[in-house]
Amino acid sequence: MQIGNLKKLRQGSATVEAAVIMPMVVVILVLLIYLFFYRYNCVVLTHAAYCSALRASRLEYASSAKQKEEAEGSVKQLTGTSLLATGQYEVKIAVRGKQTNVTLQMAQKIPFSNLVMPLSKTDRLTFSCSKKALQSNPYQFIRSHKKGGKK
Repeated sequence: MQIGNLKKLRQGSATVEAAVIMPMVVVILVLLIYLFFYRYNCVVLTHAAYCSALRASRLEYASSAKQKEEAEGSVKQLTGTSLLATGQYEVKIAVRGKQTNVTLQMAQKIPFSNLVMPLSKTDRLTFSCSKKALQSNPYQFIRSHKKGGKK
């Protein structure tokens, strides 16, 4: 009778240990998933900022308002529904002379922030990227290099 009771106690202790460990494992997995979402969003926003600046800089003879409009449309097209776990980002576009600057900023909420970072004053991860492109005429560049000389 004694041996049977010890086996039941040992089986019960495994259940208790699993009940303690499983919530921690779930929290760590959720945090890792959100960390991957954050890094993915950073890559998407960096790509969108660079491509938007490049597309706007290709409008060589357009006004700065037209270049800003092109960059904004490009950002919307490239981010679209690509961002995960956040839909909040800010777009700042500046066209100065032959240079187009596109700055994108994002804030992503941290799940379980009161458990993970109790001393932190914020519950969000922020990311900001700024990309710039100079106006150039790609046709002229290609033609000048085809001839073997630079202009």
